[in-house]
Amino acid sequence: MYFYKKNKYVFTRVLLLPIIQFLRIIYQNYLFLNTIMDSEKIKYYMQVALAYAKKAHAMDEVPVGAIIIKNNKIIAGAHNQLINNSDPTGHAEIIAIREAARIIGNYRLVGCHMFVTLEPCLMCLGAIFNARINSLFFGAYDKKTGACESVLPLASNKLINHHCAVQGGVLEKETKALLQEFFKEKRQKKPLPEDSGFLECK
Repeated sequence: MYFYKKNKYVFTRVLLLPIIQFLRIIYQNYLFLNTIMDSEKIKYYMQVALAYAKKAHAMDEVPVGAIIIKNNKIIAGAHNQLINNSDPTGHAEIIAIREAARIIGNYRLVGCHMFVTLEPCLMCLGAIFNARINSLFFGAYDKKTGACESVLPLASNKLINHHCAVQGGVLEKETKALLQEFFKEKRQKKPLPEDSGFLECK
């Protein structure tokens, strides 16, 4: 007892916090396994996100679409709007998170799941973590800015205090094809410099 009182801070930080974080990850994986739908529903929701991506393509934006669902209902959907809104943060994920938070009335989107057609970048994954989204499904991998697996494997980083279950490669062929078509059209109109910063999929 004397040791605990004298070393209360050390006991809490060194022993209890790792246990709490471990239990939190187990609980989130439990929610993921017990609330997310079968493979056909996963494909269906990604097709909805892909429809949003096609809207971005029609607006000459990089074709990325995202939706957020809760209790098997779509509560928010968006596509990239960086150019049209002159907004460097106008990624589909960010816009969808803002819409979902407004609808729910809380910035914490507990019990929500995101479907996005491209692996999120560092900014978007950070927003997903901060929003406490339970699980993330993405389509194409992004070998230049992907922050889940491709470039920065942050989704599995144990130092981050919140994690969400992640599944990549959902309808990868279709989501990748749309992005490749977009950039092919761009290059045909005007060749892009090598350092343009435009992403390319695997």
